[in-house]
Amino acid sequence: MNFITPSFFEFEPLKIANVTENGSGRLEVARFIGQYEKQCLREVLGESLAKELDDSYEIVSGMFALKASATQQIKDLVNGKEYNALITSSGFYDQFFDASGLNLYWGGESGIVNGKRTWSGIVRSEDFYNGVDLSTFKTSFIADYIHYHYLLVNRSVTTGTGQQVLAGENSQTVSNFSKRIDSWNSFFTKVSSMYLFLQDNKTDYPTWKPNCNLRFKEKY
Repeated sequence: MNFITPSFFEFEPLKIANVTENGSGRLEVARFIGQYEKQCLREVLGESLAKELDDSYEIVSGMFALKASATQQIKDLVNGKEYNALITSSGFYDQFFDASGLNLYWGGESGIVNGKRTWSGIVRSEDFYNGVDLSTFKTSFIADYIHYHYLLVNRSVTTGTGQQVLAGENSQTVSNFSKRIDSWNSFFTKVSSMYLFLQDNKTDYPTWKPNCNLRFKEKY
């Protein structure tokens, strides 16, 4: 199962050059998607829940589709859900994580009230105006994760004379460090939202056992 396609990397902030053109560049991105999407889901969901998610898909007319037998819990994880949650009764809430990136809790005044929360799903569709026309683009924490690792691997290129950083004519080569960290922190923010959903509904996801060092990375 692949949620991500090369089209996720057509525009900034996740742009990869020439990704929409047929050739070795697009093939390389497709290879990264195949490898790092699986790695990402295993890390944030754990082996068992990631396998359950993968097993819930089949190929229909050349496209991945959820099986009719997929559980409602898997459908909610994929498509998103608005749900009731117990929230500390305060006008302001801060989200915290322990050193492992798990065990989040909310700071505020004492007391518990029912509240609504929304998980947007693994792939989010966001609207924007292209002139006067309304268009849609898709985002996902998986794409952020893939982009981070793509930039990490491509800090230099392998040539016949060793590792090099190539520069085009009339251009200046700079480090991709800042852009790479932006992608990781976007991944962190989106996965934090998913962790909150899974924590709020932990009885529905007993096999959720993530193995991800979910930390915000500083640029400076």
